[in-house]
Amino acid sequence: MVELLCTVIVIDNLFIILKINSMSIFLLFQTDSWKSKASRVFFGAFDSRAKALDYAKYNDLYWYNSEVVVVEVILNQFEKFSKCLVFS
Repeated sequence: MVELLCTVIVIDNLFIILKINSMSIFLLFQTDSWKSKASRVFFGAFDSRAKALDYAKYNDLYWYNSEVVVVEVILNQFEKFSKCLVFS
């Protein structure tokens, strides 16, 4: 079974794409109580925020001195950047 990621209309054997649905993944991190980026530990990538939070609860990632951060990342989103750093 193939999941459609866009809305398509077919008129006289001509495919017209109306809207491309954006896909998101949710990255799960455990961090200190101040939520600093330097203290983040990666625990997985999930297809929904609810699954990421369920995984965190099941694996006891919540402690008195730590927090859980879920970051949403949108896939296939292209943006124009005014400045770009290239490292070689």
